[in-house]
This record gives sequence, structure tokens and C-alpha cells, in this order.
Amino acid sequence: MTKQLKTSFPYARPSALEEIFRLIKEEPTWNPSSINVSTLKTLGIAPSKETLAIQTLKFLGILNEDATPTDVFVSLRKSFASTLERQVRQAYKSIFDQIPLSRINQETLVKFFMNNGYIEDTAEYQGVLFVYLCKAVNIDLPNASLSFKRARFKKRVE
Repeated sequence: MTKQLKTSFPYARPSALEEIFRLIKEEPTWNPSSINVSTLKTLGIAPSKETLAIQTLKFLGILNEDATPTDVFVSLRKSFASTLERQVRQAYKSIFDQIPLSRINQETLVKFFMNNGYIEDTAEYQGVLFVYLCKAVNIDLPNASLSFKRARFKKRVE
């Protein structure tokens, strides 16, 4: 019996990806040989969270494991929305397979990520990132919001 590896869902902050995506779309002469932590530090993107942003770009297939831009990076320049949508649907296939779009919300996303081995705090960040990416490519999630109510701030009843 072979053991399946758990999917490592990213939890970067949407603001970091927004900056990276803006560079890809608006800076046609920017053709880095790699996009790594040093690159993001130099550009002032995702301060102290650079590794999370890099992991997300790898998860979406925009970077190889060695942080080299892939063909997806090039495709984003030509057709940003359709390329990113394809990558989001592929990377998050397990969510799209399990949860109908109309049922995707904070509760179902947090449960999904927790069922995949993450703690609630991390699952919330993963959910926010997923919603951001879907909204960035116009995948309609009618019941999902980018402003999650954080579990750690809920009053605990004892």
C-alpha cells in the first residue's frame, strides 16, 4: 500500500500575490531568472512572509521547485485571467470536486483545510487566499468573502 502525500496548500497573504501579479502584468521587460526570497525582499514584497509567497507561486505552477519561472509565467503575460484561472482550478481541484461553488464560504473552507491536516488559524489564511485567487479570475463564489472572522478572536464559552 502506497502512502499518499498530503497536498501542501499555501497560505500567503493576498496583498503579496497582488503585487507579484501586478509586476507580471505591467512590467513586460521583467524576466527574472528566478523569483526567490531575495528577489521579493529587494522589491519590498511580502515583508517577512516572502517564503509563503514563493510557496504559493510554486503551488500554482508559476515557479518550478528551484524558483525558476515556468511557461505558466510566460502565459500569464499573454493571457493573465484565463491562465491563472486554469492554474487555480487545477491546483485547488480537490476543493472544486468536494464543495459546490454555492456552498464555498468561510466555514466550509476552514473545515476543508482542517480536514487536510491544518490548524484552524492556518486554515483561515488558506481560505482567504483561495477566495482571493478565485475572485482575481472571476470564479463566482456567491457566499464567500475575503474578510474572514478570525477564530482566535471569537469569545470562548467555558
